[in-house]
Amino acid sequence: MFNTEGRTVLVDDNRAEGFVRTGGSLTGDASTPGHGSAGDAQGMWEQVVGEVRDFTADQPFVALLSALGLGAMVGFLTIRR
Repeated sequence: MFNTEGRTVLVDDNRAEGFVRTGGSLTGDASTPGHGSAGDAQGMWEQVVGEVRDFTADQPFVALLSALGLGAMVGFLTIRR
């Protein structure tokens, strides 16, 4: 994660290099299916949770409005007619 002119950009250099090294394959080497995928998923989840926690601490009003908007959108999409 780094900050460029007021924007926070999430980039994992290892993940980007691995993407290029495997020729653009998101799954990696087919000879080792699932190798490290659970650990990668856990790490990504922890990173997302940390980013959301930081965002809500820095901008609680925006986070509240976002949650309200998301809830309203889900409500409208799931309403029975």
